[in-house]
Amino acid sequence: MTALAESEAKADTHDEPPKREEAGHPADYLTSGLDLFIHVLRHPEELFGTPSQELAVNRYPSDPAHLAQGLRRYFAWSNKRCMDAYARMRIAAGLTRRFAIAICGGPLEVRFFEDPGDASLDLTVVVCVDADEASAEALNKALLHHATQCCVYLGCLDLRFESVHSLRVQVLRRNQLLAEYPALQDEDEDEDDADDADDMVKLARE
Repeated sequence: MTALAESEAKADTHDEPPKREEAGHPADYLTSGLDLFIHVLRHPEELFGTPSQELAVNRYPSDPAHLAQGLRRYFAWSNKRCMDAYARMRIAAGLTRRFAIAICGGPLEVRFFEDPGDASLDLTVVVCVDADEASAEALNKALLHHATQCCVYLGCLDLRFESVHSLRVQVLRRNQLLAEYPALQDEDEDEDDADDADDMVKLARE
């Protein structure tokens, strides 16, 4: 048994949600398997297989301590289960093998989005793949289909594939705009995606 398989066996200790009156700490159920989930986020090659020579474009790097704190807060706040998120990641890993597409080297990108206005907190995990944009989109469609067929709770997190080649173009364009319009730095920090360069141009011209 591999180290990852042993971790999975230890992590998935609940078959059914504990009754609230019997669970002294309901958050423990929601965050069960968190260490395993973080390990795979940091070392995705152990689940997704050998990465390509391309390095992932990680636009929002985070240290392990911040990542653990953010994930605990997300799962507790959203009432969503960490092991459901991990199950969806396993499906994603299976699809990369089926499509013969390699992930890029390095940790997966993890982003938290909080909107105090509507009291929302969202989690996005980006799997950077060494493929063109069309192939990445095909993976995303297949992930949605298979997760639905396997009855994996889709709301556990937003996991998506993105082409490293497209990401590099987006980041390059954004950096060029920021160099030309330094005042946009504050607006850029609030943007959800790196492909909002057109919106940045509009802001600069207003």
